[in-house]
Amino acid sequence: MLRAPWDQPPGSERDELEATAWHRLAALADGSVIACGRLHRDPAAPATGVLRYMAVDPAWRGRGVGSALLAALEAAARQAGLSCLRLAAREAAVSFYRRHGYRPLGPGHTLFGEVRHVRMQKSLTGGPEIDPDQTAV
Repeated sequence: MLRAPWDQPPGSERDELEATAWHRLAALADGSVIACGRLHRDPAAPATGVLRYMAVDPAWRGRGVGSALLAALEAAARQAGLSCLRLAAREAAVSFYRRHGYRPLGPGHTLFGEVRHVRMQKSLTGGPEIDPDQTAV
């Protein structure tokens, strides 16, 4: 679901932070995964979390699954004592994150030479939207 649209093999989303990250997923009763996402602490800014690898099966988009998954990841971040979350949203998902309180910081990377991203951030404490210590996602 996460990498297949770009002909990337399963597991290509794993990185050196995998073992210390918080993972959340949504699955059907039969075990079929319909959404996934990951949160890890930013090594350069320990009070900041980074959301990555979030995806919702196209058949389940617009039905609240992504919102529930994002809420679960944000709850994990708060429980871990994080005060800010950052992410790099695919351009098509920017409006979804904006509806959930994330603000654009500027252009991000382009994945696989075609998937453009926007860097976004959200304060979990009601503090300033833009962290002066911001680092790239």
